[in-house]
Amino acid sequence: MRYKGRYSAQVIIDIDIDVMEGMKPFDDIKKSLTEELTPELQRLIEYEITDGVNGMKVDVIQMYADMYEVDKE
Repeated sequence: MRYKGRYSAQVIIDIDIDVMEGMKPFDDIKKSLTEELTPELQRLIEYEITDGVNGMKVDVIQMYADMYEVDKE
């Protein structure tokens, strides 16, 4: 017996947060968003679905990621 399938999704995360004391520095947050989130999502999905069983590969393709600072209005 064999299980096969495909699931495809686009994930959109909009970020609009006020800067508060004690937050990580901007550059750390941006690095997390642009460099670390995609592989972490991939790892999380693989773990949650397979529960450690081999035979499934998840590709999460980052289409765009950026973060910038703006002054309050």
